[in-house]
Amino acid sequence: MSFRFMRKPFVLVGLFFSLLGLTGCFGDSAPEDQEVSSSYATYEGEIQSLGTVKFSGEATHLLRMEDGTVIYLYSEQYDLSDESYQNRLLFLGGNVTLPENGEGKPIMEVTFVKFLEDKPTTEASEGWTIYSNEEMGFAFKHPSDWLLLNHGTGVPRFVAPGDYSSEPVDEVEIKALLNTENLSLEEWFNVYENDPVDPVAYELSAIGSKQIPALKLEDYHAILNPENGTTFYIYDGGRIFKVTYHSFQEEQRIEHAKLFSDMLYSFDVLSDGADLMESSGEEGAVDATDGMQSDTDTVDTSEYQEVVQAMTSSLKTLASSFDPVTATTYEFVESDYVYVNYVNDFNSEEGRILVRRLSGNQFETLATFKPGAATDWELISGTDEAKGKPRVLFSPASNTATPIAEGYRWFESPTYEFQLQYPSAWYYARSENFFYFNDEPIDAMKGLIMLEVLAPGGLSPEVDQSILVSRSFEDGTIFNFYGNSEYEEIAQVMADSVVREN
Repeated sequence: MSFRFMRKPFVLVGLFFSLLGLTGCFGDSAPEDQEVSSSYATYEGEIQSLGTVKFSGEATHLLRMEDGTVIYLYSEQYDLSDESYQNRLLFLGGNVTLPENGEGKPIMEVTFVKFLEDKPTTEASEGWTIYSNEEMGFAFKHPSDWLLLNHGTGVPRFVAPGDYSSEPVDEVEIKALLNTENLSLEEWFNVYENDPVDPVAYELSAIGSKQIPALKLEDYHAILNPENGTTFYIYDGGRIFKVTYHSFQEEQRIEHAKLFSDMLYSFDVLSDGADLMESSGEEGAVDATDGMQSDTDTVDTSEYQEVVQAMTSSLKTLASSFDPVTATTYEFVESDYVYVNYVNDFNSEEGRILVRRLSGNQFETLATFKPGAATDWELISGTDEAKGKPRVLFSPASNTATPIAEGYRWFESPTYEFQLQYPSAWYYARSENFFYFNDEPIDAMKGLIMLEVLAPGGLSPEVDQSILVSRSFEDGTIFNFYGNSEYEEIAQVMADSVVREN
């Protein structure tokens, strides 16, 4: 979709006169009988892409000058998206056009480009962070002051500065969707995403220096492309990345649209090796799986993929949700049961359902859950028929399957960014960096097994229990499991199952 602005003739006339005072000079005016006035001018500044913002049918970029003034650009002679122009001080020449009636924006058709610097400016790279998520399979750059939310859920969100708890702020959301049939991007979109009743318009494109195939949604759609959003689908063979930019902050619309364009340009898939990660040793780089250790066994995931693909179209109905939802993990129990953890696409609330597979690709919901206070999930309705049975945790984003020990369940701590398995009949509580596990509902400071997550260089307080198992990670973080010796075997299983998220 395009951003729409009200036309303000008096503002544009003022902008036109302000252009007369900019660096360089205008040549002769166009003949009086033309509908627009056009003059030759020269300017110095840095080229920036307009990204998804559209001010006219021609403008594709803007030139930002040292005093902050901008002029919109297009060119039939030069590729203004050429990487060699990025973050360089340039001298541009060309015809500047302004409609005589004052409606529209002044636009320059670039006919001359000259470099005024031998090397790219360094300021543009400052304030950016490399984010890499090996589980989902992508990496990209984002502004360092944009907050990362939902890390570890399979739907990371990057939120612009602001009080997002009281009012919506701009954000970028990324999902990884399966393409198990290896369809082309357009075929996959029309089969699995596009609305058959009210299909949304789209255009095929490519992003980044690698020109990764992409599909951009053009029109508003209540589910696929919100009115204040811009959505791209990015192709990576057996995976499709859905990247959505939500724009709420009117005053920052142009600035943030430009940032989104730069973020999208840096997007890189990890299936063929990421150029971004060649420089991952630079300061500020973030690797979502840094230090991750796992005892995951190799498991054939083809059957899981088929079930997930068949369930995707009916997931919203199975979850009894008014809003669309996105599954983050699936826990397969024997051949008939599947626990599905999901996130609400609109409010980011988490939920869980137990589904039974019927004949063919039909499913029914047996139980629904919500995040619990004493357990990871609290039963809301139905019967948990698969409770306590061996499970395999399947992540569609990474196409990996992790067997869960019999009698254990999966625990996740978004705060300390780790996961582990613990006895399925047990409860837990947390106090700061201590986690308490017991076979009955407990308050903090009580537990048959106590887990301490000790930050690098941290010191453990005195406790009245012995360390049963201690596990260290490359970054210096230590997981200490305390308890009586009779629970040492359980503590060892828990320690061996720890998976770090960063």
